[in-house]
Amino acid sequence: MQRLVMTSIFALGIATAASATVVSEDSPAADNTDSVYEETLDFVGNPVYTSDGEMIGVVSSATTEADGDRMILVTFDDSFNDEYAGWEFELDDKWETTGELTVLWTAEELKGWIDANGALQQEAREAAKVEN
Repeated sequence: MQRLVMTSIFALGIATAASATVVSEDSPAADNTDSVYEETLDFVGNPVYTSDGEMIGVVSSATTEADGDRMILVTFDDSFNDEYAGWEFELDDKWETTGELTVLWTAEELKGWIDANGALQQEAREAAKVEN
C-alpha cells in the first residue's frame, strides 16, 4: 500500500513549550550567523510529539521556498500512523528549533484530523489525475 503525505494549508498549532523559541521578525538569529535556510535545516531530525506526549515521528526534511516560506515534512512513525507517510506544513517564519516540536493537539485529535483530511486530499489527488 502506498503511504501518502498529508499537507496542511494552515500550520496546525505547534507548542513552543521547552522545544522551540519564538523570536520577533526583527530579532537576529540565536547565534547571529545562521541564514533563514540554515535555521530551517536545523529542524531536520527533530522528534515531534503530540500534546499528550506521544511521539508521532521526526522532521525528515525542511526547505525554504523561493518566496521565503519554510516547509517541514514530519515523517510518521509506523506505530503512530501506517496509512500516511507523513505530514508537510508551512513553518512560521519566526520559529527556531531547540531540538523537538510538540503539536498542540493530542494524539487522538491529530489522528482524527489526519483521517478527515487524508480522505479529502486523496480525492483531490485522484480528481487532478483525471483532469490531466
